Amino acid sequence: MTINARGFFDIDQQMICNTALFLIITVIVCVLILTCIDQQKQIANIQTNPIIIVTDNTINDQKEAPLVSDQLYDIATNLVSNFPYKEYEQFSSKSQPTCAPFPDIYDLNYHNTYWQRFVPKSDVTFDIFGAYFDDRPKVGKAVIRFLTVSNVVNPKYKIYCQMWFENEVETVISEVTSYNLIWNQFYIRISDGTHVGHVITCPVPENMNKVPLAVSLVTDPCEKATNSFKVQNNRPENGIKKDFAVCVKGLDFLFDDLSISLVQFMEANFMFGVDKVITYNFGVHPNITKVLNYYMKQSTLELHPISLPANYPNEQFLRHMFLKNRHLLKILQELIPYNDCFYKNMHLYKYILLLDIDEVFVPTQGTNYKEMLSHINGNFSSLYAVNKIFVQNTDDVKFYAGIPNYMEMMQIVTVATNYEKPYIKNVKSFFNTEDLLSLNNHMPYECIGKCVKKELIDKIGQLHHYRKKCSYENRFNCNESKYSVRENKLFWRFKDEFISRTSKVLKELKLVQ
Repeated sequence: MTINARGFFDIDQQMICNTALFLIITVIVCVLILTCIDQQKQIANIQTNPIIIVTDNTINDQKEAPLVSDQLYDIATNLVSNFPYKEYEQFSSKSQPTCAPFPDIYDLNYHNTYWQRFVPKSDVTFDIFGAYFDDRPKVGKAVIRFLTVSNVVNPKYKIYCQMWFENEVETVISEVTSYNLIWNQFYIRISDGTHVGHVITCPVPENMNKVPLAVSLVTDPCEKATNSFKVQNNRPENGIKKDFAVCVKGLDFLFDDLSISLVQFMEANFMFGVDKVITYNFGVHPNITKVLNYYMKQSTLELHPISLPANYPNEQFLRHMFLKNRHLLKILQELIPYNDCFYKNMHLYKYILLLDIDEVFVPTQGTNYKEMLSHINGNFSSLYAVNKIFVQNTDDVKFYAGIPNYMEMMQIVTVATNYEKPYIKNVKSFFNTEDLLSLNNHMPYECIGKCVKKELIDKIGQLHHYRKKCSYENRFNCNESKYSVRENKLFWRFKDEFISRTSKVLKELKLVQ
């Protein structure tokens, strides 16, 4: 500053600019620091991958006697069901053959917790998620299916399965007979370098006539494997399949409290005859965890942990952002839990439904799915319905008397007419467990023989999809959807029972007053 001729100070313009810039930078830094602190607090409150409910038999209550091997293996199996813990105990204690010895469970090529990596060539990887025994009548001879993700599309390498059977001394070797891509190349063409799902199949030798306890993939028949999987072979105790189960993709709702919507989804499906819901957990809001634990205690929900394969991020917050911003890769990885759920439950249920938690099939004929399907003529591989998108006009929200305001499956009764067209992205299906080889959340990819697809017409049943806001898929014409609508109150047929069931659970969990 300087003193002018009138005796006043001249203020340096540069000083004013520097001071203002300093203040602006200070404010921005403070905001960023406060935002980071707030995010860390939110992340700290997130429940990560709950899979078991701690009971009197788990580690926390073992205050006097140490856990024995069987107890440790039981806990480990609950956490990671595809690893052969008890099988390792059985086979490792025996004299090992020089050709194809049973692999040491501590030397396996683990990857991202729930996967194991198989490398048939230096630049080729298979991340394996599970192995399943398949002896369905249409298959003919029994086979093992491996569910994998590979960085090569439609590989053709000569590889082998090693199989270990109870009371058998020698390892059984079987050559892989097929690689089946879990993707439709006509939809979006995938090239090598993108990690995509495959089902790898190898036959069980006919003379064995039983289910192997553990299996591995190898490039040389006699080598010691670096992967090992318990064979999934879930069967009903009475030998009779139940009717319906619902599979839901990995839940990734770190900051969205969708607990009330989840209860509605669960109760709607149980009301219509679903026996069990099976889902996977990337990480959810604490209130959603409360709902999941409630249904697990009722034995009506199975919850499995999951991670992403390959080199994809698995730190929880980064993975959440990755799944939001890498849409194609997200779709490709959703196919793994869908197909894992199908193979784990194909011997237990007649039909599998793959749904999101804002969707539900609603019978027009009958009062449940079994009665509804009795109106379908002939057999099918998949019975699909076109999505009816129920949208809320946010400019003029009105609530119906006698229905809780939060109950969107009853309150939203306007359907977007510009979505009522048959298109693969707008359909969901009942999948016949006797027919399918691989599937996505809309349609089968491959069947054992010819895929028979039938449409569920409105006069028999409908598929309802409830939207309060635009999704990625309908972002381009979402605003139009809110005004191009017609009324549909089919679900009100079940209003009293649905409100009663849902309200009971929500009040018990203290999610509503």
